[in-house]
Amino acid sequence: METTTGGRFRDLRGRKSLADFATSLGVTPQQISRIENGQSKPSLDLAEKVCEIYNVSLDWLLRGIVQADTPDRTGPNATAGEITISIEEYARLTRKALENEEKRNEALQHQLDQLKNT
Repeated sequence: METTTGGRFRDLRGRKSLADFATSLGVTPQQISRIENGQSKPSLDLAEKVCEIYNVSLDWLLRGIVQADTPDRTGPNATAGEITISIEEYARLTRKALENEEKRNEALQHQLDQLKNT
């Protein structure tokens, strides 16, 4: 489990280069590098943008805290549809989903390119 904000940024970046990750967030690679290396903290605007894009909470990104979902209101002990996973597993699944989305986008772009060439 990553214990620092920088480590969680690095987890979310996954296989993306610093430049690609920074560009997607509208900041410089140097800013991301300083955050990942613990030399600076992200601005609130940047943290909120990361949370929105990667569907993570500010509590997790900045403090490593995972909030439990609001329980189902159908009964006092109802937990229908809820599961518990570790932060590591959540980060792994998030990275995998992003990789799959990137592959899908590349395949779609390839198909568009082929259609343009016909």
